Amino acid sequence: MHETVVFEGTNHMKIIKAAIVLTWFAFGVIVGQSQTISSSVKPDYLDTWIASAKTVPVQKKDNFNTKFVIALFSADATVRALDGYSTVKLLNDPCRCFHESDPIAPKGGSIAAEAAFQAGALAAVYGGAWLLNRHHHTKMARALLLIDIGSESYAVGRNFTRTRNGVPTGETLRVRVKLRPTA
Repeated sequence: MHETVVFEGTNHMKIIKAAIVLTWFAFGVIVGQSQTISSSVKPDYLDTWIASAKTVPVQKKDNFNTKFVIALFSADATVRALDGYSTVKLLNDPCRCFHESDPIAPKGGSIAAEAAFQAGALAAVYGGAWLLNRHHHTKMARALLLIDIGSESYAVGRNFTRTRNGVPTGETLRVRVKLRPTA
């Protein structure tokens, strides 16, 4: 008599998946065992290929944090701090006649918001310069810092020379009113 074994409650897909997993496990065991073969059995070119694959190129010295770049970063941070100070001073002026022209800068005149914006912008510029330098664009990295210093210097100069009706910002207005006699 011939008996048939029936797996009750199992799916054929589970059996197929188990067979695939066991096949890959067996393949891994075979590959792992082949690594222990002595060098007398391996061909000579295999040793040189493995040795060349394991060599790591010597890392080039990072030339981004030079004295010049640190001076540029310091100048950029200083100009950004001055821009933040002058912007908050203008936005908190009692006349409310000054408005932020930078479309992404905070508009409320909050010191914390302005400081966070300036710190984030400085980090973005320095990060962009670092990425440019990392991809071997050192002149473009320095140019990015110089352009940011230039644009922020222009903004600071504009902020500190802004006046309200001919009177420097922060001083009280002296208004002369001429009364006309009524007829």
